[in-house]
Amino acid sequence: MSSFSSAQGPGSPSAPQSAPGEVPLNAAAPFLDILAGTPDRTAVVEPGGREVSYRGLLRRTVALAGELRAKGLKPGERVVLQLPNGIEFAASALAVLLCGAVPVLIEPGMGHEVYLARVRTAGVRWWLVHPLLAGLRALPAAAELLARREVELPPPLWAVPGMRPVVVGPQRLSRSAKRVSEPVQFEAVQVAPESDGVLVFTGGTTSEPKGVRLSHAALDHYVSHIGGAISDVAVENFLADTPQQVLYALRLGRTAFVTRGQTRKRAETVLQWVKSERIDAYFGSPFVWTEMMLFPDLPNRLPG
Repeated sequence: MSSFSSAQGPGSPSAPQSAPGEVPLNAAAPFLDILAGTPDRTAVVEPGGREVSYRGLLRRTVALAGELRAKGLKPGERVVLQLPNGIEFAASALAVLLCGAVPVLIEPGMGHEVYLARVRTAGVRWWLVHPLLAGLRALPAAAELLARREVELPPPLWAVPGMRPVVVGPQRLSRSAKRVSEPVQFEAVQVAPESDGVLVFTGGTTSEPKGVRLSHAALDHYVSHIGGAISDVAVENFLADTPQQVLYALRLGRTAFVTRGQTRKRAETVLQWVKSERIDAYFGSPFVWTEMMLFPDLPNRLPG
């Protein structure tokens, strides 16, 4: 059993109070009820086969949200996520939203200068980072090797003034989740519907920082729209090749199979999942579809 409630957060330029007649909300709150409602269902499956149940993801999310709140994360503050697509990302994004703060998602492929410009533009003050990425600060040779192999990594943010890092790794988050007592409880911060929910910066053709702002209301509406579009289709397992798509699948009460890496690697992983016949639908990106079409042995990579 789980119990959830809401707490009204203080206003700020990024988290305004609701106008008269508006009903405060938190786009992450429905996730808690969904995760608690079918605890034994598989939530996320990563390319290497690692997976987590709805119960496990719920406990990780609540554990991290409690830690962030204890560290002083306030509603409206921006939090950049440097985590691979998968379990820790899903828990982190939901935890930040539950606190009324704003996850900031930035693609690393445009280079460090553009990435850092987007961090400054977004006014990021919190940094959730994978332990391996955080550890590269002490291993410059490893970072140079990865760069030569064209592995796209976001730049470290240690030198950004006022940045508050929080390391989020599989083992540490799993240990924290085990300390969450039953029934699982968390007070989600309610905010005005038009408060910033998520900021997404994607690739572009210039170095000017540009992004897409999704409010809490827009996030809730968008996922509801997707749910309506597939309501008559027997879809249980989604293949999600971006972090945002993992959240869409979970909001619909489904299982998310994820991909990682650059375009070609993601295309290979998509085809592997398709070949396994474990997925029912694919949240596809056009450039990944294009990459898949370039495989000369494409027919052999599909189910017989």
